[in-house]
Amino acid sequence: TYIELGKVYTAQLKYREAIEVYLEGLDFSPENPEILTTIGLLYIRAGENFQAFQFLGNSLTHDPENSKTILAAGSIIQDKSDHDAALLKYRIAAVDNPDSAELWNNIGM
Repeated sequence: TYIELGKVYTAQLKYREAIEVYLEGLDFSPENPEILTTIGLLYIRAGENFQAFQFLGNSLTHDPENSKTILAAGSIIQDKSDHDAALLKYRIAAVDNPDSAELWNNIGM
């Protein structure tokens, strides 16, 4: 499947190839929040936060309580120095995942 092939490329640190595979997967499942979040996370790894934020936002429209997506979006917001908005996202993520090391690391930044 597209997800499995994307995971292989990601493990090989071939983020561009992984993004392309997941984008092909969106043709068959355009509202799949898992694929949308994964593409967003890959764009973050590729250093393209604007693209990442678009996919993460789209994912949140379909699954607004996904703590992984909320955390990633909060991280991008925090990078833009909007700390209050980032903290709001982190509070939402903390409800579902209070033991997340990434969450508390970002809050401490």
